Amino acid sequence: MRRIMAVVFAVAVLATAPARSAEDEFVPDATVDEIPPAERGAELDCSRFDEAELRTICGRANDGDVLATAGLAQALLAGLGGARDVDGAVTLLTRAARFGNPDAALMLGSLYDAGEGVAANPAEAARYYRFAARAGRPAADFALAMLYEGGRGVTQDFAAAARHYRVAADAGHGIAQLFLGRMYRAGRGVPADEALAGARFREAAETLAELAEAGSPEARYLIGTMYLAGEGVPQDPHQAAAELAQAVDQGSREAASVLGDLYDDGRGVERDRDEAIRFWEMALDRDDAPAEDLNRVAWRLVEQRADLDRALRWARRAVALAPQDGNIRDTLAWILFHQGAREEALREQEVAVRQMPECWECADHLGDMYAAGGRNDDARSQWERALALLERTPDAQLEHPRERLRERVTRKLGR
Repeated sequence: MRRIMAVVFAVAVLATAPARSAEDEFVPDATVDEIPPAERGAELDCSRFDEAELRTICGRANDGDVLATAGLAQALLAGLGGARDVDGAVTLLTRAARFGNPDAALMLGSLYDAGEGVAANPAEAARYYRFAARAGRPAADFALAMLYEGGRGVTQDFAAAARHYRVAADAGHGIAQLFLGRMYRAGRGVPADEALAGARFREAAETLAELAEAGSPEARYLIGTMYLAGEGVPQDPHQAAAELAQAVDQGSREAASVLGDLYDDGRGVERDRDEAIRFWEMALDRDDAPAEDLNRVAWRLVEQRADLDRALRWARRAVALAPQDGNIRDTLAWILFHQGAREEALREQEVAVRQMPECWECADHLGDMYAAGGRNDDARSQWERALALLERTPDAQLEHPRERLRERVTRKLGR
């Protein structure tokens, strides 16, 4: 899940965190209320802000007030006073963190985590998060838990993730309550305990409902996922779809992706592949869209023979992100084949088969391409291979009933 900074800070409850061992943690130059004159940098133009309160904060930041410096950075990140100024915010946050402000460290860690205004560096994000967590910022514990659970910038450690989720959850962080519940349910980093999972889910449902009512799209999205899984609420795909639709209307791309899945499966809504693609494409309208999501949309479009040019754009982006993934390359080759770019399609398909030698559909597609080029013996060889691979492929990995797929291949073999 892409972190949404506004939500992270909306649920940051100031609390005293327990003492913990020092890891690779950011250490400020000093902890002071006022930045020394020599370290304040160029004076900011406070006239850019329309609101008198922001002009006052800007003036205090110019005078070296550490808290005002962090607050002004947050205003720049929010786009107050003109266009969103991430570079200016990074400068101010770095300065405020150097002089001991934990909220600045937390925001700076979020920027390193997301790669906004700075090169993405989750290890550097973890350093800032640790400092902020030791200063009692639950949102920093939550962010650290996310890094430990995913193994981003730190060695993957489910037990450490659970510890940090617990600190944040106990301070009232709704998303941490939910994620800790999921760890108890799965027995990941903690002993499996359905009773504790349920208790955390119920806490999360209450906290997230308050945030959703206040207008948080991420909270609304998470409530939708809770209805899908029956986490602290009754399992109800229809209610899940309704919650996700509200989150989409509020701008949640994560919700759009899941809602697309529901339309694709006909779960909680009437099955509609066109609607699935529409919602998936909403979710892809960002620079950091995952390769597998790009591939999913490209594959659905080529399956339906709908707008192959659009499918090709998604597929090329996916291959650029995951060039070693034969499944994704197979999608690209199949689109090219249906566009009539036979030579390029064959080159890509042969690479895909080498990358995924156990992929039955890759072999099947290669057979089709050989047949189109008059290489009938090579085509039959690939179809025979596809048939053998299909029999070894688990049902869970097949998109359609096995018998239907078997008939598709055997028909080409004249059986």
